[in-house]
Amino acid sequence: MLPTSSLPVLLEEMLVEVAARVAASSCSPMADLRRLRGVCTLVRDKVCGAPLVRCSLNLGRALWQSEDAETSERLMANTYAAGNLEAIFIKGMRVYFGHHSRALQASLDDLDQAAHGGHKPAAYMLAMVLWRANSGAEADLWAKHLLAEVADDDPAIVVCSDRWVSGPHAHAFATLWMFVWPPNSPQPAPMPRPVPRDDDHQCASPRWGWITGWCGAPTGHDGLFHWCYFCSDECRIRSLCDDTFR
Repeated sequence: MLPTSSLPVLLEEMLVEVAARVAASSCSPMADLRRLRGVCTLVRDKVCGAPLVRCSLNLGRALWQSEDAETSERLMANTYAAGNLEAIFIKGMRVYFGHHSRALQASLDDLDQAAHGGHKPAAYMLAMVLWRANSGAEADLWAKHLLAEVADDDPAIVVCSDRWVSGPHAHAFATLWMFVWPPNSPQPAPMPRPVPRDDDHQCASPRWGWITGWCGAPTGHDGLFHWCYFCSDECRIRSLCDDTFR
């Protein structure tokens, strides 16, 4: 039997875990957390604002349901401080795309942190940014590794499937237009062009030209090029990068 003095501590830990699960899985996380706050003083004062709860919050859903921009910004700041991966991703997108003409030299620390934490849209966008910058073989290798992580954690299917990019691709663009360049905000400055790279590019060879005449194929229902019609992994990633930053 646990000592009596440890019971309140254990109870609080259990309540924090419950609140964290609600924050992560609820269809209306902020509304449900407000309901939990009314259960007792302990939940109101210590549980619902615990770092684990803020870290676990389904921030994307909470932001879509937020009442105003000021509330959204406060929510993003609070969850960012607690290590919420979606908040870190949004901050990283703001840092990178907010630099406009100097974006190629912008800090990637937040995107890297979110990607390391398993946030697939952050891994996708970081891979695109690294490939775009063309800063060397090590960065290219890391970009390929990130895309492999996005691909169901199985590097083998990167070379034969395009299904893995549609979800992170859409998530990244929704984040960009809602929380980096929101409606009615000033028109962003043009992004700098990618750094040219010398790919050994065989797209015009007879093997591929008879199919499409160029690298890539008619797009599918998700608007992305079918992966099997490119001549190499590098060409596939380049096309995906061009589409991302068009």
